[in-house]
Amino acid sequence: MSARVLSQPDAGGVGPANAAFFAAIIDQAPVGAYFVDDQFRLTLVNAIAGHVFAPVEPVIGRDFAEVLRELRGAERSLHVERIFRQVLATGESYISPGAESASGRSYEWEARRVTLPGGRHGVACYFTDATARERARSDALHEISALRQLQEFSVRLFQQDHVSELHQQILR
Repeated sequence: MSARVLSQPDAGGVGPANAAFFAAIIDQAPVGAYFVDDQFRLTLVNAIAGHVFAPVEPVIGRDFAEVLRELRGAERSLHVERIFRQVLATGESYISPGAESASGRSYEWEARRVTLPGGRHGVACYFTDATARERARSDALHEISALRQLQEFSVRLFQQDHVSELHQQILR
């Protein structure tokens, strides 16, 4: 799956060759990337992001809020929509505070305002799938908890054995 781009008229000297070059760079990025324009439409989705948006294809040219609602449900999508609108309005980037779950997957992501050809603004979102790392982290925390319980049990057992030994010595 390669990057899909909403066709737009040439603006600001960006020719078809430059647009194709840009799309190739984004498509080959090692992270998911997609772009939302100032009209809140999805304008570019790279190959990695395409897998996330696949259940609601086609997405290019569609209202981003509508796509979010289809993917995440009305309530869960509202949070992300507000973040994107805030980034678009203020230019203040957003970086997720940690892995956020969606559809059983965990993603770390950020949204940044970008200047589009012609001087308009849009939002670029970059994300990585952190599912394997989050599962490993959760597994490690469970292992640590089990080891602590084993340690506490060993200490209690040792103390009981020690008390029992002392008790036997006193009885002799």
